[in-house]
Amino acid sequence: DKADGLPDNEVNAIALAGDVVYAATQSGLARYADQKWEPAGEVPSPVRQVAAHGKGVIAAGGNGLYEIVDGTVTRICDVPLPAVESEKPISLAGGPTILLGTAEGLYELKDGRFEFNSELAKQSDEALEVRQVAVGSDGQAAAAARRGLYLRDKGGAWQRVLPRDGKRSWAPYGVWGVAFDSKGRLWFASAQGAGCLDGDQWTLYTGEDGLPFDEFTTAAAGEEGVIWFGTTMGAIRFDGEHWSYRQGLRWVPDDDIRGIAVNSNGDAWFATPNGTGVIERRPMTLAE
Repeated sequence: DKADGLPDNEVNAIALAGDVVYAATQSGLARYADQKWEPAGEVPSPVRQVAAHGKGVIAAGGNGLYEIVDGTVTRICDVPLPAVESEKPISLAGGPTILLGTAEGLYELKDGRFEFNSELAKQSDEALEVRQVAVGSDGQAAAAARRGLYLRDKGGAWQRVLPRDGKRSWAPYGVWGVAFDSKGRLWFASAQGAGCLDGDQWTLYTGEDGLPFDEFTTAAAGEEGVIWFGTTMGAIRFDGEHWSYRQGLRWVPDDDIRGIAVNSNGDAWFATPNGTGVIERRPMTLAE
């Protein structure tokens, strides 16, 4: 929290560049170094989002998009007004391409500026309200939106995805989380439950399958195929077999999880309206 050097306890997002942690707060961007938080360069407030990108991170602060690498801050371009003026959360994904999700729809960075994706917008008669975007290592992209789950194939075409697992067939609505895990599988989190696409095979999860809670806010890839989900009442970790529910001050600074970032060791960092927190995966003996 602020006592540890955070610019503000209101943390909107969190991201990792290697082992360096970045927090996007209402009063600036911070990085965690030497067991304390410190300013991470001149990024205008409020910093609405931050995401891993290349060797550093990208951040949406003020009315601009910035890249931060090894302490050097570079302004990339303006952020569209819907992302600046809206009180609803925005999302950001870096990688082979940079995507920005807003309440009005999806934008993609092309030729130094954000372009609105009209192709995706035409698939709904209302604003999509894109809550989270994800970019895979192979160039695939996905968008979690109020109106559904959308996937861009390698050819560049967007389509709404209707998952089917045996007798279960969903048309997801209120999709608030999406992520590609370390194995390249697509995960989503919706009001109907969670799902995973491995190749062309879907697996869907509800409370009957062990899913602890389903008021989702975000999703994030963990180590070795692990997936994390943020909710309005804590965080959920799933390793493919076991569900772990982390709720309350024993685990997180606040139950409203706004963002999750996981390092290669499996340590999970959380962005909340009451500061940041981390759950470490540390081997220890019974005596310890």
